[in-house]
Amino acid sequence: MNDELRELIVARAPIRTLKEAAQAAGTRLIREAAVRAALDGVTTLEEVARVTFSE
Repeated sequence: MNDELRELIVARAPIRTLKEAAQAAGTRLIREAAVRAALDGVTTLEEVARVTFSE
């Protein structure tokens, strides 16, 4: 968490803006980390889809 993200949260910025700022700061999204785990053989793509599904 950095100052920019704190300010965006306090300002109630849209989630897309928060995600973009987090990625720019080097944060990996949970889905990206889960796919990497599947590629590394730690889990399956089916499990990734199950636990990171969003509408």
